[in-house]
Amino acid sequence: MNVKQTERPSPPFWLRAYASYRWIHHRLERMTWLMNTCVGDVLFGTLSPTEKDALISNSYCSSPHVVGSGRKQLFSWEKAWFDEVLPNAPARILIGAAGWGREVGALRRMGYDVVGFEPAVATTQDKDARLSRIVEADYRDFSECVGSGNGAAALKEICQQSYDAVILGWGSLSHVCCPEERRRVLEAAFSLVPKGVVCASFFSPPLMPSIKRGQRRRQLFEIGRTLGKWRGMAGSLEEDFIFSPHFGFGVIIRQAEVEAVAMDCGRKLEFHSEPYPHATFLPPN
Repeated sequence: MNVKQTERPSPPFWLRAYASYRWIHHRLERMTWLMNTCVGDVLFGTLSPTEKDALISNSYCSSPHVVGSGRKQLFSWEKAWFDEVLPNAPARILIGAAGWGREVGALRRMGYDVVGFEPAVATTQDKDARLSRIVEADYRDFSECVGSGNGAAALKEICQQSYDAVILGWGSLSHVCCPEERRRVLEAAFSLVPKGVVCASFFSPPLMPSIKRGQRRRQLFEIGRTLGKWRGMAGSLEEDFIFSPHFGFGVIIRQAEVEAVAMDCGRKLEFHSEPYPHATFLPPN
């Protein structure tokens, strides 16, 4: 006995159009990811450390996701973290990579005396942040000024003062691409607060999983290293990094790295991997 099958009605035009849009959107996202990956792998091998710093600063200045984002408050995990580890207001705090002044403004409103430095000072938009001095400098300038006393007059002024705490701005330590330079930055911060805390947040698992590079991506990186050597630079291999036009390069920092720095510098470490990876370097006593 033949059973007559009921034909399924075709979806309406708008639903077919939406399915086509989703297909195109997925392909464009995939193409964008591949393009960013290729560009990042080549550039990371090609550029000098100073040029990487300039690229990161330029990315932040021109990114609509950063400039004009409008957020003036601390994230909930930051608020809980700072409430726990920072001394009471009006303690004096130095903020590195202060960005557009989100942390500076929020901490000023909480009664703290805050100064900071930022390589892209033009991005500072928070009114309360503008009332505080934010010196134009990057982490390389900061560590050199603290270590040798070399630097612009405004940077020298803040590096010669004492503080109750140092905060390395949201995720900013991951934008220092060289591990030796990251150590120098932390050591410089420790020297300014021998009896205070240093707070740092960064890209780390599980927020950012380890990046495994296949043969093709290694080839792209080697192309960049070859170009770098042609330009007179040795280049260094940093396996775990990501690249985005919104923030440039971001290195994935593992817990073992910050533990080693803390141990070598005689600091106690409190490490938290969630909700956003961050660490508190406590003074020895």
